[in-house]
Amino acid sequence: MDGALVDAIVAAIVAELLEELDAAFLGPAHRIYCYRAADGTVPAREFLDEIGDEPAGSYAKSFQKRAGGHQIPGEKWRKWTEPNCEGLFEFKDIQSKSRILHTTDRGSLTILLYGFTGKKENKVDQVHVNAGKRLRDEYRARRDLIEKRITARFGTYTQKKRR
Repeated sequence: MDGALVDAIVAAIVAELLEELDAAFLGPAHRIYCYRAADGTVPAREFLDEIGDEPAGSYAKSFQKRAGGHQIPGEKWRKWTEPNCEGLFEFKDIQSKSRILHTTDRGSLTILLYGFTGKKENKVDQVHVNAGKRLRDEYRARRDLIEKRITARFGTYTQKKRR
């Protein structure tokens, strides 16, 4: 895919589907955003706003490390390996027993989807698994529509430019 086309797609995804959490998390290696769901809510931001200063600060440190391209310790981050959970990851705060689910896209985008509390070990209640998968799938479907729209416009533009 052409670099200009990818840039246009990413710009549209950010504008239409994502919400900036903090400019400090738009680092050179990864850019961390919150997903704005189809119903207009921003579940990850709402979770971070309600969780309290100490856990929010712990997550902020992890987000800054990821944005800068640094490794996050295993007790603070994990890739989900459960069936049908491909593309889902979690940031963890051990003290508050909370997690924030995320997915990645277009190389450098980290998209925070959903947060929850109440689990200490890696086993996650099915209700949280389902919520994470639903938001991941919703994001991907909406992203794919944006990609088709921008690709069609870009193709039309480049065809006119060649004439």
